[in-house]
Amino acid sequence: MQLRTVGVILAGGVGARLGLSVPKQMVKVAGKTILEHTVSIFENSSYIDEVVVMITPGWSEHVDTLLGNKFSKLTKILEGGATRNETTRRVLDSLGPDDLN
Repeated sequence: MQLRTVGVILAGGVGARLGLSVPKQMVKVAGKTILEHTVSIFENSSYIDEVVVMITPGWSEHVDTLLGNKFSKLTKILEGGATRNETTRRVLDSLGPDDLN
């Protein structure tokens, strides 16, 4: 088995402190959402082989449409949990034991 580096973007926030009607990662800056800018950085890194995005529950279809086929390293878009710890557990579970060795 070949080892790979998986970059995980924990984008499960809701923007409550900012008073937004959308999660803060959906706010556009310079024509792209914050999430698109973030995934681009991971996509262009020679240190990262695969990208997984953990997104606010209820937003996975929107993010799938937004990111679509734009990023070759993006392999999963998963809904996060109620806490950052739960979100982290979900991504670890999605990778499975063979991916964590």
